[in-house]
Amino acid sequence: MNLGVSTQSYTIQVFMASYLITVIGTDPKFIPPVLLIGSLCGGVAAVSFGILSDKIGRRRVVSLITGALILFPAPAFLLLTTGSPVAIVLVIVVGFVLACQGVVGVHMSYFPEIFGSRYRYAGVTLGREFSSIIGGGIAPMICAALLGMFSNSWIPVAIYMSATMLISFIATRMSPETLNRDLTDPEDAAHGKSGIIAVTSEAQHVQ
Repeated sequence: MNLGVSTQSYTIQVFMASYLITVIGTDPKFIPPVLLIGSLCGGVAAVSFGILSDKIGRRRVVSLITGALILFPAPAFLLLTTGSPVAIVLVIVVGFVLACQGVVGVHMSYFPEIFGSRYRYAGVTLGREFSSIIGGGIAPMICAALLGMFSNSWIPVAIYMSATMLISFIATRMSPETLNRDLTDPEDAAHGKSGIIAVTSEAQHVQ
């Protein structure tokens, strides 16, 4: 679930800045303030999407975000190529709100809830952190290589970003909903499994 998210996150934070400076010719001094604005907006988005997932479910919110991010790269690069400061700010802010921090606000609850208490730390480490290394750690290098191979064309980069996000979207759709799941349950979450075991157990204990 985290592969495409990490890929787009690192691409937005690292590669797009380099792309704007070296290919579009954007003033390097313009980039840091834009990234700061994006980070601030992303911080608000992380909390907001987290609260939303508490109301309508983790899986639904992550599916909506990753679905939108499949479509994001092509319009984003079309806007960036205009060189317009407003367009650049818009792309970076939307990228931070959705990919860099927004979906992370939900993942921080979703990933621990997916795994049972017996192997939770190992599960989150393997499932999320390794995908961050594989997806995000090498994403800027892959994007730079694609840019060099295809004469500074952004199209292969956009395809790469969308393809990895499609993997995250499919993985999310295949994952169970975990809202209200009992975090003391040693078993992993499963489709159709009740998420209110803790409430039931507590009521029985009181009786």
